[in-house]
Amino acid sequence: MSDTPEPTPQPQQEPGFRVLDAQPDPSPGPPFAGAQPYTMHLLVNRIPSIEDLRWTEHDGIYVAEQDGYAYGLDYQAGPGPGFDGHRFVLTMEDGSRRELVGPLSGGRVR
Repeated sequence: MSDTPEPTPQPQQEPGFRVLDAQPDPSPGPPFAGAQPYTMHLLVNRIPSIEDLRWTEHDGIYVAEQDGYAYGLDYQAGPGPGFDGHRFVLTMEDGSRRELVGPLSGGRVR
């Protein structure tokens, strides 16, 4: 027998993106009766990082989708550092890398 303790197994990160639960937004709803809620809150197993995603560009709009998760960035090159000069390095679908320097805006694709 050894005095060395067995290593504690580390939890495995679940691959893919999966919705575990969904609830409509409880805030005041649309302006007319019978309309659907504006927002759905999702509980997911993980959110892919920008580095995990593979991007395509369409007229200054960068879009990435992975396992049903979608994200978009609207990039307008121009004066100003945008986002305090932060740089975003995207891996394109063809494997090339592209660096974006603000201003830009982003969010989940609806």
